Amino acid sequence: MFVFDLINIALISVVFVYLLFAFLIIRKGKNAYAYFYLLVILSIIFWTVSMIFYRSSTPENAVLYCKILYLGPTFIASMFLFFSYSFPKDIMLPAWNTTVIFLLNILMVALVLLPDLIIVDVKVVSGGENIIIWGKYYFLYVLYQIGFSSAGLINLYGKHRREKGRVRHQLAYVLVGCFLTYSTAMFTNLLMVWWGDFRLNWLGQILSLFMAASIFFSIIKHGLMGIKFVFSKIYVYLIIAVFVYIYFQYMLYVHILVLSGDATLFQLTFFDLSSTTVFAMILLPFLIYIQKSSDILFFQGQNPRQLIKDLSIKIGGVIDLRQLTTTLNGELKKLLGTENVYIAIKDTYQSKKQMNVILLNENRGRVNFIKERVLSKDGEILSSYIKSSNIITKEELLNEKKVSNDVVKKISKYDIEIIVPLEVRRKAVGFLFLSSKATQEPYTKDDVEIIEIIASQVAISIENAKLYNEIKLFNRHLKVEIKAAVEEFENSNNDLVEANLKLVRAYEKLHKLDRAKSEFLSIASHQLRTPLTSIKGFTSLLMEGTYGKIS
Repeated sequence: MFVFDLINIALISVVFVYLLFAFLIIRKGKNAYAYFYLLVILSIIFWTVSMIFYRSSTPENAVLYCKILYLGPTFIASMFLFFSYSFPKDIMLPAWNTTVIFLLNILMVALVLLPDLIIVDVKVVSGGENIIIWGKYYFLYVLYQIGFSSAGLINLYGKHRREKGRVRHQLAYVLVGCFLTYSTAMFTNLLMVWWGDFRLNWLGQILSLFMAASIFFSIIKHGLMGIKFVFSKIYVYLIIAVFVYIYFQYMLYVHILVLSGDATLFQLTFFDLSSTTVFAMILLPFLIYIQKSSDILFFQGQNPRQLIKDLSIKIGGVIDLRQLTTTLNGELKKLLGTENVYIAIKDTYQSKKQMNVILLNENRGRVNFIKERVLSKDGEILSSYIKSSNIITKEELLNEKKVSNDVVKKISKYDIEIIVPLEVRRKAVGFLFLSSKATQEPYTKDDVEIIEIIASQVAISIENAKLYNEIKLFNRHLKVEIKAAVEEFENSNNDLVEANLKLVRAYEKLHKLDRAKSEFLSIASHQLRTPLTSIKGFTSLLMEGTYGKIS
C-alpha cells in the first residue's frame, strides 16, 4: 500500500525536479562530464524512487526494497567520482583507474544484495520510519561512500586551486553544492542510521538537490546559452502556473463556499468578469517583474535580446581594428563564454602562390597582429565558404578533403571552433574565428543564431575600420608629401637667398672695382694731361716759329 504523506510528496517533487535536469542535459549536453552528470542524476532518481517504495513497503518485501534502496548510492558515488575527474575540461581517467572504480562498484553491489552481509532485516513501523538491522560488513559500505565522495571532493578542490577565471568560478559552485550535500547526507543517511536513528533517513534524497542544482547552475550560468534560455522560460512559466493556480483556487473557493446557491446568474457573471479583469490587470506587470527576475538570475540582470542589441550598437560605433578586436573579445566572452576571438583579414602585401592572413587577437589588454601563411588552394576553399555565407564548424572544415594539413594545424594551434565568413555587399572582408568556450561546452544552436545576427555588423565594422585605416594611411602619406614639398620649397628659398647674397656681394665687389677704375682713370688722366699740356704748348710755339724756323 502506497504511503501518501508529506515526505513522499516531497520525494516525488524532487524526482520531477531531477527529471527536468535530466531532460535539459539530454537535450543540450554533449560533453563527457555532462553524461557523467546525467548518470549521477539518474542514480539519484533511482535512489529517490526506491525510498518512496521502501517507505510504502510491507514486511514481506521490505528487505528487497531496502536492498534496492541502498544500491542507488553506490552508483551515485562512482559516477560522481568520474564526473569530478572529467569536469570541466573533459579529462578522462586512464583505463586501469576506470576498471578499478567499476570493480569496486560491482563488489559493493554484490555485498548489498547478498544476504546478511550489509542488510540483515527490516522492521516495518506503522506511521514511522522503518528500522534496518545492519550486518557486520555495513562499515565497508560506509567506507566506500566516504572514500569515493571524499576523493571526488578533493579532486574538485585541487582543480579549483589550480584553475583561474571562469573555470574557477564554475568549480566553486560545484564544490560548495557537493560539499553541503555530502557533509549533511552522510550524517543523516549513513551515520545516524548506523547509530539506530532512522527519523531522517529520507533527507539525503532531498539534500542531494544542493549537489545536482549547483552542478546544473554552474553549467547553465557559465556555458550553455541554450540551456539558459530554456531554463529561464521554464522558470517564468512555472511561476505563472503557480499564480494562475492560486487564482483558480480562489475562484473555486468563492463559487463553492461564498456564492453557491445565493447568487443569481447575473451576479456570478459580473463577479467572474470583474475578477478576471482585475486578474489580467495584475498579471501584466507581474509578468514584467518575473521576466526581470529571470534576467537577473540567469543573465546577470540583462535581457539576452538586450545584450545582442547592445553588442551591435557597440560594434557599429567602432572604426578602428584594434578597438573592434578589444570590444568583440570582451563582449563575446560575456555573451557566449568564448575564450579567444580572432579577426582574420587578408594581407594586401602577398604573393600569388600564397595568401597571407593577418590575425588580430587581444591578450591581456593588448591587441596582437599575427601573420599566418595560407596556401592559395586553401585560400580558394575559404573564399568559397565566404560566398556561401554559412558559419563553418571545426568538424566541417576538418572533414573537407581539399583542406591541407597546414590549415588543420593552424586550427588546432589557435583552438578554433567556429569560423564565421564576413562579407559586405557580396565582397569578402575576412573571417571571425571563435575559439572553444572557457567552460569547454560546445556551441549551441542559440549561440550560432546570435553569431549570425552580429556577423553582418562585424563585417560592416571591419570594412569601416579598413577604410578608416586607409584614410589614416592616406593622411599620413599626404602629410609626408606636404612636409617634403615644404622642405623642398624651403631649400629652394634658401638657395635663392644664398644666390641673392652672392649677387649682392658680387655687385658690391663690382661697384668697388668700378670706383677703383674711375679713380685710376682720373688719376691717370690727370698725371698724363699735365706733361702733355706742356709738350703741346711748346710744340705749338715751335710750329708757329716762335723760336725760329724748324729744319
